[in-house]
Amino acid sequence: MSAQPPPTTATPASRRSAPSWRRHPAVLRLRGWATGLAATVQRVRIGPPRLPPRVDSLLFVCKGNICRSPFAAFEASTQARAAGLTVTSTSAGLKPSQARACPDEAVAAATAYGHDLRDWRPIPLSDELMAGSDLIVVMEAQQLDEVRRRWPGHRDKVVLLALFGPPPADAWSRINIRDPFGRDRAAFDACYTRIAAALGDMCARLPGTARR
Repeated sequence: MSAQPPPTTATPASRRSAPSWRRHPAVLRLRGWATGLAATVQRVRIGPPRLPPRVDSLLFVCKGNICRSPFAAFEASTQARAAGLTVTSTSAGLKPSQARACPDEAVAAATAYGHDLRDWRPIPLSDELMAGSDLIVVMEAQQLDEVRRRWPGHRDKVVLLALFGPPPADAWSRINIRDPFGRDRAAFDACYTRIAAALGDMCARLPGTARR
């Protein structure tokens, strides 16, 4: 006699077809409203970005240091030169990625701006990098809080990149630049477009001591 597969417990068709209450339109609207309200409260708490009186070095920080922050560092160097700024730019990660290299989508999207991320390798944010940078630029509100908490002596020189440039329509995006990791090329294009616009605004606001 041939072996038979173990019996399975059938799920009633009514249960299989019933939508989860979590996906109910009213629940989704409520969650969206709550998220927007929380982001608005955070935005008020954070306040407008304040720049140090002198900026000669920029440090960009994200989570894994393979998508947002390395691109921001390369793009900031390009925009700084165009604006006549004499600043250096580098990047690091709060939790450097185990991938050890930038995703193909990141490399392709950065190439459109003239940047080559193929040889970039993620590095951890350290005391030395924090101390050696005049302005630390993070991508998300949570990262702002974490960096300020871990390095309280440098809290006044940590700013949120999302606060620069044209404000997005939704409240959450006004204080966060979404991580494109694991998403498609279009997500990287949108992220890098946002970062480039924010950097243009930030460079225009940097103090005159950084200019030639």
